[in-house]
Amino acid sequence: MEDMSGQMTTLQAETSTLGKASMELRSKFNDMDAYSRRWNLRVAGIPERTGEDIKKIIIDLFGQISPDIADQLALTVDIVHRVGPRSGHERSSRRVLVRFLSRSHRDKIWKDARTSETPQTRKLKILEDLTQEAKEARNQLWPQVEKARKEGKKAGFRGAHAYVDGVRITAKDM
Repeated sequence: MEDMSGQMTTLQAETSTLGKASMELRSKFNDMDAYSRRWNLRVAGIPERTGEDIKKIIIDLFGQISPDIADQLALTVDIVHRVGPRSGHERSSRRVLVRFLSRSHRDKIWKDARTSETPQTRKLKILEDLTQEAKEARNQLWPQVEKARKEGKKAGFRGAHAYVDGVRITAKDM
């Protein structure tokens, strides 16, 4: 009986150690995934057509959003493809994932898209490429951001974190 009790204690300690290691690895993987996505943008609302050259469509769109770097986009836009399963609906279109070779060009497009009329008139959305964990954290923080905005405070998101008047808020703080 004592032997079994000792083995059980050893196994419980091992399980605890493995659980902590698993959490650390999961956290590191999420950080690495989030970091690699910083070179990406997603575009929603581009109608899907058979035989389309989606890379050309995206380069033309981004050229309209940021005309001062339009001539460089063919070299800095690396990979463009639609993501997700095809839907049977004719009116639906899958989002487009765009990977840049240059973060500065990606950031310029992201910044210019906020003030450009092109996405609004074409009913498109230019989005960050976030991990599922970051999306869930934002969903938890959204009520606080919305409340702060209604109170006239400056509030927004950067990655999985919210900022209200320059103060960082994480989902763990809630």
